[in-house]
Amino acid sequence: MPDPVNMMPLRARTVYRDMGLMVDTSRLPFVASVRFLAGATPDSTLLVFAMSLANRALNFRRDSNALVADYHVELTLRHDTSLVRQVERDEKVRVSTVPETMRRDESIIFQQVLSVPPGIYSLNVVVRDRTTPAYAQVQLLDTVPRLDAPGLGGPVPIYEGTGRARRGALPQFVTNPRGTTAYGEGVRFYVEGYGLARGMRLAARVIDLDSVELWQDTLALGEGPLASVQFFIEPGVLALGRAEFQVEAVGGAARARVPLLVTFSDMWAVNRFDQTVDLLRYFARHDLVAKLKAAPRDQRGAAWQEFYTASDPTPDTPQNEPLDAYFHRIDVANQRYADPKHPGWKTDRGEV
Repeated sequence: MPDPVNMMPLRARTVYRDMGLMVDTSRLPFVASVRFLAGATPDSTLLVFAMSLANRALNFRRDSNALVADYHVELTLRHDTSLVRQVERDEKVRVSTVPETMRRDESIIFQQVLSVPPGIYSLNVVVRDRTTPAYAQVQLLDTVPRLDAPGLGGPVPIYEGTGRARRGALPQFVTNPRGTTAYGEGVRFYVEGYGLARGMRLAARVIDLDSVELWQDTLALGEGPLASVQFFIEPGVLALGRAEFQVEAVGGAARARVPLLVTFSDMWAVNRFDQTVDLLRYFARHDLVAKLKAAPRDQRGAAWQEFYTASDPTPDTPQNEPLDAYFHRIDVANQRYADPKHPGWKTDRGEV
């Protein structure tokens, strides 16, 4: 059985829930999102469900020259008490080495596209490990919008793909379920336009929780009743923390938005840059933390890069091992020593 302890840190769960994502913290933790694109007809909408899992959440078995895990996903969509759609899928994960089975990052992505009429629905998600009793379940009440022309669909955070060229087709992309990017990596957003004027320009920007603009760009849509565009934000441009990606038609009323999170690891999520600095108060390199604290807002990205590089004794690995170990201790302290007034890591025992 996989060890469920600390598979998803407490702070990460809170941040993902604040972003409106579906989060389960049981023995099979996952994070999932629901995005919307226009359907084949005006009275239909595509519901894009995407879920991320970690290899460590599943039980792997030896199969010939590989290690294999099997999991089962059930999606149930109801309108009031009426069953609208139900999808059940069995999936297989195959890796070649034991260390790969212990990955705690977003190593598995599941996605399913459903075409449904606009309305208010209850979406129930069940995920099961096929070889153990481990399972997870989350329910979400959400409104499926009517995406009329002229208008915008999405934005959908994606890792790669081309999308689609007509409303009757399914989108071809790999979704980024958490809308998250690690610092030093780029992030991509897919946006569709419906019935907009030829050459219509879309203005996009990223706004942090303090309403400060961190990035902006403007791109032109292609031609046709469905035209799409992808906005790409270069690595290192955004500072750590939560933000919002906003896009609107220049000179028009069409607009859309989606939450965004920049973090330094797939395992750790913090709302604001200042919170990250506060969490580092007991980190061994006080000199580096002091530089972070003194960095002006427009230099926080560069300051974090300097901190991350200087505090990593093994730059050849993708992780910063001292940071991962430090934040793991914070999460353990939060679970063991919390009191009604303070998080566990700020108590006397937590500090020790």
